[in-house]
Amino acid sequence: WTAETMQRQLPLRAGYVMPSPHLLQSLVVSRPMHGKFLREWTSNIGSSTAKRIRQQIMLGVGQGESIPQIMSRLRGANGVLIKTATEAQMVARTAVNHVQTHARQAVIAENSDVVERIQWLSTLDPRTSQICASLDGLTWPINAGPRPPAHPNCRSDIIPVLKPLSQIPGVDASKVPPSTRGAGS
Repeated sequence: WTAETMQRQLPLRAGYVMPSPHLLQSLVVSRPMHGKFLREWTSNIGSSTAKRIRQQIMLGVGQGESIPQIMSRLRGANGVLIKTATEAQMVARTAVNHVQTHARQAVIAENSDVVERIQWLSTLDPRTSQICASLDGLTWPINAGPRPPAHPNCRSDIIPVLKPLSQIPGVDASKVPPSTRGAGS
């Protein structure tokens, strides 16, 4: 997506360098998210779910509930199984954001001859965290600054900020259609 977007913005360039499939695959297993690797996030779901199931069964038995009542306890609006689905969604969303951010960073780094900076882009709505709202729109050099995910369930992203056309070697700004030129071009 990043390479295609840059190609649309600067169509005179022959092509953009993509990270290798090996690098993209390694992002999933070798880069920690908030201090834990993906396998640690997913292993915790299993152990925490088992613990919550045991607790709810013990509570149900202690209160003399029937098996259908205990199953209702596990499936209810705030039940263990609902919490597990929510937790799994959080891990999936955070992991996808993590991999996408690092893949985008790899594309940006490989094309540093046309990318000037990176910019933080947050989804701004009532669910936006304070940290993501405060980072929205800020820019950093390509290899500096924070990267999403800033927290579990983060929906923020980074985007490349292209250099002015006059600073890109081999590009004649007069040949770029006005509709694709940036304000600083």
